[in-house]
Amino acid sequence: MMLIDADHSYDGVRNDFERWLPHVAPSGLIVFHDYLMPDIARYVDDAASLDPRVSSVPGQLVPNGYGVTKLATTPSAHVREAPQTIPNKYAICWEQVAQVPTCSGRG
Repeated sequence: MMLIDADHSYDGVRNDFERWLPHVAPSGLIVFHDYLMPDIARYVDDAASLDPRVSSVPGQLVPNGYGVTKLATTPSAHVREAPQTIPNKYAICWEQVAQVPTCSGRG
């Protein structure tokens, strides 16, 4: 699982996604934190969720988080066909991540 909690700019989110996606295993979850911030939502909605290397499953996890799943070279059926099972698998973990306070000095 990769959590992107970027500098809240479109370019920052894009750079983190592009730089770290190759290191995520196939079927690995990529979660974008601060999805309600305009630049992050714009990047996720206009680019990341439509990227052919990922599936938009599970989608919006909580109001402020959005997840995509990295595909294998050939998309696997279980990633495309089981969107209801992925959020439940990560729900407890996501709730814990969402409750971590922001470090001072970070926007």
